Amino acid sequence: MRFPYFPPADKKSHSPRRRWLGSGRYWLFQIGGWGMFWLVLTLGSLNSGAPEGMIYKEVLAQTLLTGTLIVCSHLMRVLLLALRSRNFSTRIFVPGLVLSIVATSAAVAGPWMYLSICSGSLGDFPQEPDLGIAFTVFLFGMSLLLGVWVCLYFGYNYYMRYQQGLVERLQLDAAIKDAELRALRAQINPHFLFNSLNTLRALIPRNLDRPREAITLLADLLRASLTMSQQRTITLAQEMETVRNYLALEQLRFEERLRVHLSIAPETCTHILPPFVLQTLVENALKFGVAPFETGGEIFINSEENAGALHLTVKNQGALNALSSGTGLGLKNARARLHLLCGPEATITLTQDGAWVVARLVVPLKPSTLTSLHS
Repeated sequence: MRFPYFPPADKKSHSPRRRWLGSGRYWLFQIGGWGMFWLVLTLGSLNSGAPEGMIYKEVLAQTLLTGTLIVCSHLMRVLLLALRSRNFSTRIFVPGLVLSIVATSAAVAGPWMYLSICSGSLGDFPQEPDLGIAFTVFLFGMSLLLGVWVCLYFGYNYYMRYQQGLVERLQLDAAIKDAELRALRAQINPHFLFNSLNTLRALIPRNLDRPREAITLLADLLRASLTMSQQRTITLAQEMETVRNYLALEQLRFEERLRVHLSIAPETCTHILPPFVLQTLVENALKFGVAPFETGGEIFINSEENAGALHLTVKNQGALNALSSGTGLGLKNARARLHLLCGPEATITLTQDGAWVVARLVVPLKPSTLTSLHS
């Protein structure tokens, strides 16, 4: 199991500048927290009744200690971000973190003990066992303070992650409710159109196979649209049925100009994804990779399971700049639905590979957002 239980720190979430210098909010908490620690120590020294010279030394030592803790805790943050970027397991992360805290405390304890002895703030310790005890106490105290800081750091990150999850859940619920309302308002017209298509099909003579087949395929697509609009997710097999009907309908239009190559791994057919996401990619491939050319074009559709995710690829001839000249509304909607339903790990990317435009759809096999929705 990976630790900690929130996304790893990568270059996208933490730029090099933010990783090393931190954000304004981070420094507000950092200075404020350690400032309160310094204030408590200083008030304790001022109320101790010690001689003025001793109080001055104690306050100076406490100020240096607080500054040292600020630097050490900031370096611990850099280390934590580095550990998160490596995505270590709990068995490696926790011992490494504890060892780092103790090593940092030990590295500070030695010079600090030397300065304390030279300044006389430790008093007279002529025997080595007493120095060893003092070193051990300081090491334990330093480790305890850094350990508390690390716990607060994790607690804050967990809290922010929880709040982010609540916001995403509310956004998803709002989007689903809005989609349901729009679907209810739009159901009357599709049902009317569906019935009208059946009427038109009945009016076409039986010897005219191509028009009857076109209306049948269009009616099947409309039926799928009515059915799947009520579902948040469907299986790849269901999505492929819609894609095949759509391609069969377009085959009647383009005839030999449209050449489709399917390579769907059987083990991927039961994996889930939002409806019409793959169909949108296929529609774009046909619009920009087949329709503009007199000789038509080829479309390759591939599915595979890799690294704990469903990978779908749609490849067509063309150029990305031609695709970007369109509105891109279908892709924007597909990306938005994919992010809301399957989480940030699910992506749609478009790349240029020579004379081919490659659309890649990646859906985690067990997306956390879907799990929380179904629980």
